[in-house]
Amino acid sequence: MGRLDHLVDIERYNSRTYVIISHQNIGGMQDVYWHVQGGANDLTIQSTEEDLDDVPHDLLVNADGLFIAGSSRVISGAYEGRLIRADHDANVLWDISWSPNGTVADGAFTAIAVKGDSLLAIAYPLMVIFDKGTGSYIGQADITVGLNLPGGWPTRVAVSGSDLYWIRTYPTMLEYGHFQMEEIIGSITQIDGLAPLYRTSVSIDDSGRPWFAYTDNGTGRWIKADSDAMPTSSGSLYGSISDMRHVNGKLLFTGQFDASQGNSYVVCGTPQP
Repeated sequence: MGRLDHLVDIERYNSRTYVIISHQNIGGMQDVYWHVQGGANDLTIQSTEEDLDDVPHDLLVNADGLFIAGSSRVISGAYEGRLIRADHDANVLWDISWSPNGTVADGAFTAIAVKGDSLLAIAYPLMVIFDKGTGSYIGQADITVGLNLPGGWPTRVAVSGSDLYWIRTYPTMLEYGHFQMEEIIGSITQIDGLAPLYRTSVSIDDSGRPWFAYTDNGTGRWIKADSDAMPTSSGSLYGSISDMRHVNGKLLFTGQFDASQGNSYVVCGTPQP
């Protein structure tokens, strides 16, 4: 990959590794577009007009195939949320856009999760619900219950039963919270005064409890919480935590050993405070 290309997300399913790679042309209109690798086909997402950027944010792979969340710029200059479902060979089954007009949400889907027959797409502060099979719009809800802060960077989510857990940042502040989908209630924890940060992650352990992770001032931080997203323990891990996943009964962390160096790590296990 060139210096204007970068790996956005990676998923492993049934001995296949799927990745989303974002690209930017270095000549002409410097168009931004992306493609998915791992299936029999190389799926490329690129608007026909070169000045309309297409930006990927999240990839989910399960028994139903590939679900991809992102955004595409429209003629007016604003962005719309973009959702794509494909089979395991990357054949597109449906491809839809969602306009944030009339809402407080940004025009980008930064995270997705599946609950039963529904696909949950996050355009902070909204959770927008679609039919998983057809891509049809079902409804939406404010996961912050009206307590959201403006702006910010991509929100990440994880779902356990009817509980949705989320985390996001914007300069010097971290937010993470809990949204109970059946009761339409939620809570938010805010941590202020942090060094500027970007990558965050959230995962669910075998007990259905959420773990939140982020990086602050050259140190990876993790938080273990109860079902209401209230912290029960916390700790640090090397120079950063860029991603965290729960796989086969264990948590996997990755990031940089040292914030001043380029060496990365992968740790498999459950950290202790």
